[in-house]
Amino acid sequence: MVSVAEVIQYLRTDSYLSVRAAAEYLGLSARSLQRLRSEIPHYRPGGKILFKRSDLDRWMELYRQEPITQKDLKTLVDAVVRKVRGNQVKHVRSPTIKAK
Repeated sequence: MVSVAEVIQYLRTDSYLSVRAAAEYLGLSARSLQRLRSEIPHYRPGGKILFKRSDLDRWMELYRQEPITQKDLKTLVDAVVRKVRGNQVKHVRSPTIKAK
């Protein structure tokens, strides 16, 4: 059996948010959120647009970027150097012609 406290906690953490509240939650302007609406799951009961907090969290995870560690940076630099060296055209010295 689920306790009342658990239900209240669930409703607090996974509530439905208006456009303005969802935009504030995401740190976006309401206009930006409206433009991105086609990418984010949302609900339209009676024409009002609502976002579920858990849907917003899942959508934000799509844009998560991990920090670059020193090891990752070295691997990236090594790969770029190998690519540049592999694309270099070897210059062949043309023979010099002596004038008679």
